[in-house]
Amino acid sequence: MTWELYDQLTAPLPGDWIVDEVVIGPTWTAVRSGVQVGISATGEGTFRPSPDAAGLTGRTLREVAGLVKSWNFQEAGIGLAAINAWHNRPERTREISEGDTDSFLAHAAACKGRQVAVVGGFPNLKRVFADAAELSVLERIPGMGEYPDPACEYLLPEQDYVFITGSALVNKTMPRLLELSGNAVTVLLGPSVPCAEVLFQYGADELGGFSAEKCRDICEMAQISKASIFEWGRRYRVRRG
Repeated sequence: MTWELYDQLTAPLPGDWIVDEVVIGPTWTAVRSGVQVGISATGEGTFRPSPDAAGLTGRTLREVAGLVKSWNFQEAGIGLAAINAWHNRPERTREISEGDTDSFLAHAAACKGRQVAVVGGFPNLKRVFADAAELSVLERIPGMGEYPDPACEYLLPEQDYVFITGSALVNKTMPRLLELSGNAVTVLLGPSVPCAEVLFQYGADELGGFSAEKCRDICEMAQISKASIFEWGRRYRVRRG
């Protein structure tokens, strides 16, 4: 694996946007530049030196976005949030999005009788995919009935549909997951997903992410639950052209 995908995600960011605020919350990490806010799932893992969020203010957005390559996953979450502050700008996602429907619900009918895999912990999957031939859920720390993430090497090539959490960009598994899912309709989803067409070049068929449209208090945004994040903006869905 190389850093090519990550370099392509950061390359379009302007060199003159300054980071004004960085907040690492228990669920979300938020980066603000002016009125633009990007978020990412807060990375788990402080086995490398911990990031100094306050020390990042005043740096350029592109510089902070480069932290997405860090092996401290909290730091990488900051980098991905900076990437999303640019790619997920509200005016951009509104222009190219096909709607704000939940990506799981949008594909539920098509998954009837199909092999479906989901990488990441999402609620209500058994209900949404009740008509799938088989549902395989892969998690880093699996619960009852789920698979550990190394099973992706064996399971993903056999799927008809694969849904991948955007936080796989934080832990660096995304390039391999996309490669393994080459036989499937592959959807990247969740608030951590950048609205970046370059992801289609690596095998994604759809991006289902989040655009932060309210910039009241990113400290508050970073603290709230996963279910409540959409109160701060809207979903977007963009399909491969």
